[in-house]
Amino acid sequence: MITIMVRCQLKFRISSKKAGAPVDEFIGFVEVSQRNFDITNFPSFMGGGQNLTVRAELGTVRQDYLLSWTDPWILGYPFSFGFDAYRTSHDRKLSVGYGYSEVRSGGDFRLGKEFTDEFSGDAIYRLEQVEIEDVSSNSSSDLKKEEGKNWISMIQETIDSTRRKGGM
Repeated sequence: MITIMVRCQLKFRISSKKAGAPVDEFIGFVEVSQRNFDITNFPSFMGGGQNLTVRAELGTVRQDYLLSWTDPWILGYPFSFGFDAYRTSHDRKLSVGYGYSEVRSGGDFRLGKEFTDEFSGDAIYRLEQVEIEDVSSNSSSDLKKEEGKNWISMIQETIDSTRRKGGM
């Protein structure tokens, strides 16, 4: 019998900085990610090969939150399945070009397949609510028409080709 021990590692990052771009004067960033997550292995939640990311980015003008989970081998088949839930917002600040406030809240479901070492495909369904408010009086009429809450529902398909040099 051969026993292989694998050490699981939880990554946790925190950073803050004075923003280089004029959009935010200050940005704080927290991310927790686990690349060997197992949603069914309570209480350690390790060993399943799933990817989990929880991230928050907080600034003086914008705030972003993300929860993402992916299982690369779903129900015993070589298909990946995952979801993302997110909320992004920025506040009205005319000095940096935002003549309105916007909040986007939504999520998606992803299903993917690697066809060969070089080709893979994904199908994604995304549902998102966009709320635009506090529109500046000198904004365009098109932007003023978008003020309020709107829903966006979309299906996206992608085919990716990855060519590795030197066999890597």
